[in-house]
Amino acid sequence: MAVTLREAGDMGEEKNINRLKKEIGIKQLFQSEQVHDSSIAVVGNDSPLLSKGCDGLITFEKEIFLGIRIADCYPVYLYGESFIGLLHSGFRPVKMEILEKAVSLLNEKGIAVQSVKALVGPGVCPKHYWIDLKKIIIARLKKLGVRDIRDTGLHSCEGDSFFSYRKEGKNAGRNLALIAQISAFK
Repeated sequence: MAVTLREAGDMGEEKNINRLKKEIGIKQLFQSEQVHDSSIAVVGNDSPLLSKGCDGLITFEKEIFLGIRIADCYPVYLYGESFIGLLHSGFRPVKMEILEKAVSLLNEKGIAVQSVKALVGPGVCPKHYWIDLKKIIIARLKKLGVRDIRDTGLHSCEGDSFFSYRKEGKNAGRNLALIAQISAFK
């Protein structure tokens, strides 16, 4: 699920996150600091709510929500029967092989790459950026052996549904991408 935070700035974002947590019953929301690199944290119920110095999160525990904030970078959702993951996939993290590191980490945990499912969320379109980052992400996932790749077909810089750094500049708000592996909402 991807959620747009409609109020820009830290206070508006935190207010919306708290409202969202209350409305859908999120007890703990694990987030990454997002430093535009390729580090990935494996989180569990005992982990800090903010994983510093990383752009990706993976968990093998149930009833956990993962979130990243985006404004043109693509959120890449990874999921399977025993795990979920969320990657902040901007130019630098993709160049630094965040996708490859995530698949390698899953492989180390015994997850067959053929069972990994991926969803590419909204991000900057090639009309507003110098490369087609989504095309690169999908090509890399395919090369890694991920067979089930879905694309939302949405772009952050088109229309008013999403905040966009390219469209709004440095004061743009952030969109919250969420993934959860839960039995049922409250």
